[in-house]
Amino acid sequence: MVDEDLYDDIFEEAYSRATPGLEEIEDEEVEYPDDVNVPYLHFIDGDELEEVIEDYCDQYDVPSHEEGQVKRNVVLGKSPSTSLDNVDRAREDAGLDPVSEMLEQDGGGRQ
Repeated sequence: MVDEDLYDDIFEEAYSRATPGLEEIEDEEVEYPDDVNVPYLHFIDGDELEEVIEDYCDQYDVPSHEEGQVKRNVVLGKSPSTSLDNVDRAREDAGLDPVSEMLEQDGGGRQ
């Protein structure tokens, strides 16, 4: 059985690396509509998300035969989306700036 703290740490790290990151979630001036799924409003590159998962699986000594299940749980759970198009659409529907514009302004910084 995998330690639940593992998932908390993975999600926290993933959102700290996502665009926009934790700062938007914690910003009291940003209002998300009640009917919106927050993970769809944040983007992280799939390779970067996989790196985060693998790093934490190593830190928590997750057996290799359980890593695949952890990856599925994270991707299907509350992790930031790895689909930029889906995130842009969800953010536009919520009245928020698209992530693709944020990435362009950052010069492709976090992607």
